[in-house]
Amino acid sequence: MLNKDQPVQGYVIYGEFTRGGHTRQIFFSPDGYTSAGTFVGMKAHYRTVSKEMPRKQWKITTTYASPISKTLAAAETGEPYSLDEFTEEWAEKRLAPIQSYLNDLIARDWQMVGVPLIVEASKQDMDDIAALKTPTKVLYRIKQSRTAAGFPEDLF
Repeated sequence: MLNKDQPVQGYVIYGEFTRGGHTRQIFFSPDGYTSAGTFVGMKAHYRTVSKEMPRKQWKITTTYASPISKTLAAAETGEPYSLDEFTEEWAEKRLAPIQSYLNDLIARDWQMVGVPLIVEASKQDMDDIAALKTPTKVLYRIKQSRTAAGFPEDLF
């Protein structure tokens, strides 16, 4: 969406996976703007919880946003840019920082719970994401969506 004026800055995609009494949760926050108008690139938030560690902290990884930053800068200054170059660079590198985590889900036979969920991300959520804090209101919306989608109440 990338519109500084919109209260909703994009959508968070959430997935949940289980294996042997452990649950992996992952969500991707969108590219967007904070309430101050600062650009924030997409982040991956993930954790693995179990009965032994039910309140594990969320880890946050910044995904590759360089071509988006370049494109936004070019648009603001009026410089020309190549959409083909942008698309190729972005597609190849976007999830590189989290690739090993995603590969591990496949290699170790983690099973997806339900379906991926999608919730909104506001400017205030983007403020937390920019400060590398876990966006608690996003987690609340995910919890509400899990319940509505019929996910098991317990994570493990």
